[in-house]
Amino acid sequence: MLSTLYQQFGDWALVLAAYNCGPGRVRKAMRAAGSSDYWAVRAYLPKESQRYVPRFVAAAYLMNFHAAHGLSPDFPDYDLLDTRTFRIDRSLHLGTVARELEISYRTLTRLNPSYLQGLIRSSSKIQYVTVPARIAGEFAERYLQDENVVVPVNRQKSQYITVPGDNLNTLAVLFQCSKEEIIAWNGLTDEKLTVNQTLNIYLPRRVARP
Repeated sequence: MLSTLYQQFGDWALVLAAYNCGPGRVRKAMRAAGSSDYWAVRAYLPKESQRYVPRFVAAAYLMNFHAAHGLSPDFPDYDLLDTRTFRIDRSLHLGTVARELEISYRTLTRLNPSYLQGLIRSSSKIQYVTVPARIAGEFAERYLQDENVVVPVNRQKSQYITVPGDNLNTLAVLFQCSKEEIIAWNGLTDEKLTVNQTLNIYLPRRVARP
């Protein structure tokens, strides 16, 4: 998208403005200003876009020259960056998860701020819990195993982590099953998916060639 916008405007400041408010608004502002210089055009842009480009430039400068100002980055814990998300309908306390899986309770509460006092209450509503990727398998095995799921004939269990744009219809085509099967395998109550959600998938077994 940025490459396409640069082909239109030939100026990175205008590109950033167009990314923020749309190329049509930028072209309109350019006509009003009678200029293709961002700083002349800026006054004719929406207020949010007027602030967006300087803030982007300031952030980029800080990223590249922080050392020159005696600043050092405070990198977040890796457990907060690489995560997996699961749907959950059972009652569970994050303190229990922290203790049994030997992980920081503070990390779990930072990943799941909506659960006051770390308590996930049993509910029929859609709920999600996010955990560090390194303990995702153990978490699912310990707390989310569904003994009522029957392994389909000639299929082997696998897992899939959702990405932006995924939906049940496209996943069903990808994994050679129906969306109803994906719903059943994961105990879903509707077709809604969230990014980084872990799904149980039963893939067709490979047929051995003679």
